[in-house]
Amino acid sequence: MIAEGTIDWGGRLPQGQVHGKPLHEVTSDIHEWIRQVRGGIMAGAFAVERMLSASIIHYFLGGRMRDLEVQDAFDEGILQRLTFERRISLALIVAAKFFDPVAFKDFEGKLTSLRTLRNAMAHNPFWLHPEFDDEGTLINIVPVIKRGKSVVSLTTPFIEEQNAEIKCTIDLAQELVVAVVASIQGEFVAKLLPRDSTT
Repeated sequence: MIAEGTIDWGGRLPQGQVHGKPLHEVTSDIHEWIRQVRGGIMAGAFAVERMLSASIIHYFLGGRMRDLEVQDAFDEGILQRLTFERRISLALIVAAKFFDPVAFKDFEGKLTSLRTLRNAMAHNPFWLHPEFDDEGTLINIVPVIKRGKSVVSLTTPFIEEQNAEIKCTIDLAQELVVAVVASIQGEFVAKLLPRDSTT
């Protein structure tokens, strides 16, 4: 396995500067940037995970959510033991009941994408890929990481695109929670209303 932050020179020797800055300053800046990127992606994944958990617990407990002992037992006995992947699988079962097929497919795709990105950021080291001009002068260093079976350049446009995708995933997860809670509240209110004696 490659060591975190390694530069793959591909047999070439470093030139010492990138964009007029010493190589060690550039790599130090990249390390800090990657730390922030990882933190942001993990925070987004955690936000989605919390909403998936909320939709699961509301769906399976329904009106019993009001009983804190039941809620705690469900949380300790089931939810805490679920990996992110299993939580996604369970939440998709719930989502199939509340989303139309197009929205469901979109949600499923976004969750799969987030899972692979989260796993890459949490478990895979990044390394630095140098770019050279035609004369062999070092012109840039790009951080890359393995995501699934592909290698991805962690460029600013790529990260901005991923952040937009994470925001969409958070929005869809929130829609699911709202739909599940509204359904449960509707059932609860229906039970409280007096029944029509003529039916």
